[in-house]
Amino acid sequence: TERQLSYLLAIILRKSIIMRQSLLFIALTIIAFSLTYSQSNIFQLPLSVNLSGDPPHTSAIVDIQSKSAGLLIPRMTSTQRLAIIPADGLLVFDTDTGSFWFAHATVWYNLYPPALLRDSDGDTKVEVEKSTDDDLIRFSLSGTEYFRMTSDRLEILSPEKSVFIGKAAGQHHGSNVNSNVAVGNSALYNDTSGNHNTAIGARALYLTTHTTRNTAVGAESMYGSSGGFSNSALGWQSLYSNSSGSSNTAIVAGTLHSNTSGSNNSAFGSLALHFNQSGFYNTALGTSCMYNNTGGFSNTASGYQCMSGNISGYSNAAYGRLTMEHNTDGFFNAAFGREALRGNRGGSHNAGAGYKALFANRSGIQNSALGSSANSVDTGLTNSTGLGYDADCTADNQVRIGNSSVTSIGGFADWTNVSDGRFKSDVKNDIVGLDFILDLNPVSYQLSLEAVSDFFTNHYGVDHSSEYTSIGAASAMRRSGFIAQEVENAALNAGFDFSGIDPPKNSSDYYGLRYASFVVPLVKATQEQQQLIRRLEERISELESSLIAINSMLEKLTIENK
Repeated sequence: TERQLSYLLAIILRKSIIMRQSLLFIALTIIAFSLTYSQSNIFQLPLSVNLSGDPPHTSAIVDIQSKSAGLLIPRMTSTQRLAIIPADGLLVFDTDTGSFWFAHATVWYNLYPPALLRDSDGDTKVEVEKSTDDDLIRFSLSGTEYFRMTSDRLEILSPEKSVFIGKAAGQHHGSNVNSNVAVGNSALYNDTSGNHNTAIGARALYLTTHTTRNTAVGAESMYGSSGGFSNSALGWQSLYSNSSGSSNTAIVAGTLHSNTSGSNNSAFGSLALHFNQSGFYNTALGTSCMYNNTGGFSNTASGYQCMSGNISGYSNAAYGRLTMEHNTDGFFNAAFGREALRGNRGGSHNAGAGYKALFANRSGIQNSALGSSANSVDTGLTNSTGLGYDADCTADNQVRIGNSSVTSIGGFADWTNVSDGRFKSDVKNDIVGLDFILDLNPVSYQLSLEAVSDFFTNHYGVDHSSEYTSIGAASAMRRSGFIAQEVENAALNAGFDFSGIDPPKNSSDYYGLRYASFVVPLVKATQEQQQLIRRLEERISELESSLIAINSMLEKLTIENK
């Protein structure tokens, strides 16, 4: 009976333990019983085969335990193996290949050595020994080898010579797409016919379909590009909206973000040329440099927020922090130095060099300033020039050299005024001489720098005299000259339109005198004096002749009386 057979098996196992017989004997005994009594189902499973008497593991149907022997799988030749119609999971050892073979869906798979990993139909696979001592790892998909790994590189064997790495990278690339590189989630996602593009970063060059020679590095860089070519973008959302613009360079996050059709622009620095749309030939270097520019062109700006307010201004050059910051539509301006021309809006043809040079100018044109705070107080002058620190003009067509603390201006030659007769018309001999000169009041005086300071403070709300490093000499200097208002009155009294007076041109201007112009009425006065002298000499000569005649008559009378 089944119980008796089980009892007999137990006796054999115990004897085997006592006799130190091998597990092979035990297994063979089990197999023998199984063959003899297969129809009787004599063994009760699960079954444990061991030398310790331990029960089988709960997860095993048969638990064979040993530290000195193993389980021998059926061995056969390849011919014998292939003659079998295998069940799923059948395992044999092929003596021809020297490896284990596993059956699945009637197909045999070699489990060792691991020279090939493939799918069920064998057209997608990883090979490590395609030929003897190949020393290559080959990756094939759908029958085409796409990748090959050597000791120092991973080779891409794509027929289109393109490389796509990342989820959905190059998702829609066509068969005619050549030499593209896309690395990152959905990089070059929509490209179908573009060539020689490089996209690195999530959704870089995402919308492009047919562009060429673009380089985008950074998440969503050149995201909206659809037709531009030869662009370079480095940084998050750089050249983000570009659609047809070409030959642009954008480096750092947000540069040229809104550009759509602008071409030949260069932006370096966070948010530089951020809102540019159609502007072209612009160069912006610095954070937020030319930030608001939309259509301005041919501008060059370098410095933090330099020309950040520019919208449509063109052909401007600005270098320095906050230089031309508020310019909107001014053109042909040049500004060099921190905050130079900072307040300019629509002023054009201006040039300022130095810290805050032409600082307050808004709408003025054709102005020049050289020096820190030079020509920096007025908002709308025309054709004015300030040379030197705080040399401020207060009227159109005016030149100022130096500030109120300057005590000497000159050189090794006299100043030359243009005086070519070919350039003069309506010439008149109407210069007033003695009548004007005799009414002048020469005085000596000291220049009150405090009064000068108050003037600029009251009229322009700004004064830099407190920053002057040397004002003692200018304040103490004893000067000689005239009072401009008195000279003006003397000219009016003489009926003389005197060019030596520089009266105020507006309510925020002041008087000045052109001392060189005094030479002209002085010459006229000298000429008039000379005429008087000649007449007096002639009169004296006449009187002397009369006196001689009288003396001669007196001598005759004296002689006759004797």
